[in-house]
Amino acid sequence: MEELQAKLKSEKPLSSDELKAFLPESLDGLKRTSYSAGSMYGVSVVSGDATYTVDDQKDIKISIIDGAGETASAIVSLAQMGFMVDSENITDTEVEKTGDFEGKRAKTMDNKGVEGSTPKSSEISYLEKDRYLITLRGNGYSLDELKAFMGKLNVSALK
Repeated sequence: MEELQAKLKSEKPLSSDELKAFLPESLDGLKRTSYSAGSMYGVSVVSGDATYTVDDQKDIKISIIDGAGETASAIVSLAQMGFMVDSENITDTEVEKTGDFEGKRAKTMDNKGVEGSTPKSSEISYLEKDRYLITLRGNGYSLDELKAFMGKLNVSALK
């Protein structure tokens, strides 16, 4: 963890154009309906969010935090430490796991919802290239459906 944090402290954060390339105007045919990017926590932690909407019932939100820089490196190092611990919580409607997922260490949540009151939803959080904390949230999507979008992300836009 200390090695990763030391490496990231010296890295230069993504530019606005690089964030937009990662969060494009469409994702697998879904139109981007909102986009925001900039520094968070009042310091130079570069982050971006985009929402891709199907209809009133279904959308996907993608968030990214660039681990480059002093504060961001600490955030990403803590996230990496959290991904290293295997865990599993299961209820009647939800399964939450931390472990290996699609060749990465990740935290996943799959909520099947309750018919007539709560729609299904899912979430995947993981580190890309030991630097970028990426979270996909799917409202109206199962974990398997959301996983397909994970493979469509433009990770080549990330340094």
